[in-house]
Amino acid sequence: MLKSLCRAVLPVGFLFSSLLPATGYTSVIVNGTRVIYPGNEQEVTVKLSNNGKLPVLVQSWVDNGDISAKPEKIEVPYILTPPVNRIEPEKSQTLRLSYTASPQLPEDRESVYWLNVLEIPPTKSNVPNRLQMAFRTRIKLFYRPAAIADSSKVTEAAESLKWSVIGGELQVNNTSPYYISLVSINVSQSGSKSSIEGEMVSPMNKRNFKLKGNRAFVHGATISYEYIDDWGAVKTVNSVL
Repeated sequence: MLKSLCRAVLPVGFLFSSLLPATGYTSVIVNGTRVIYPGNEQEVTVKLSNNGKLPVLVQSWVDNGDISAKPEKIEVPYILTPPVNRIEPEKSQTLRLSYTASPQLPEDRESVYWLNVLEIPPTKSNVPNRLQMAFRTRIKLFYRPAAIADSSKVTEAAESLKWSVIGGELQVNNTSPYYISLVSINVSQSGSKSSIEGEMVSPMNKRNFKLKGNRAFVHGATISYEYIDDWGAVKTVNSVL
C-alpha cells in the first residue's frame, strides 16, 4: 500500500474527529501523489479536478504531521490559496502554495509536511435522514532547498541506500539529504525469505525494520526494495547486505 497518499471518509458534522477508512467514492482528484516544493520557486501549484456530476465544496490546508490537528490550530511555513473553494462538475481548480520561511526550514536537507484536500459533496434536501460524508485526501509535501534541487540526485540517493543487520533487525542507512519513501522490502538468503512493509526514511538518518519470522540473515543476503520517485512511480532496486 502506497504511503504517500491516504484517504479517509467522515461525517460532515464531525469533520476533524477520528478518521475512518475510505469506503465511498470521491469526485475530487488531486493531480499527483506528492508535491515537491523547490526552494528556488516563489510558489508551486496543485491541480484539483472534479470528475463527478455534481458541484463540490473543497477545503484545503497543510499540516505538519498530525493527521487529527484542526486547520486553524496548525502553524506551517506555507500560505495556501484558496483555502476553501467550489468546483463545478467536470471542472478544475488550482491551489497555490507559497513558502513563507517562517519558521525557517533547514537548507541542507528536505522537510516534509502534508497537503490535505477535504471534499464535501452537496446535500439533497429532499432525501430524509441522509448521512452526508466528506472525503479527505492527504499527500506528502516536500520542501526541497535550492542547494539540493537537482532531481537526478534524488534517484541516485534512493538507489544507493546502505543495508545491514543490527541486533537481529534490518537497518537502512540514508546518508542523503532527501526523504526516501520505501514501499516494500524483500530479503532472501539460502532459501529463507522475509517481506517487510516499507516506511519513509528521513534524510541523513537510519531506520530499523523487524525481520518477520526471526530469520537470521548475514552478509551476502539479497535485498530487493521498492521506492516512490518524485512523480509517484514505484521503482525497484536490487542490493546486497
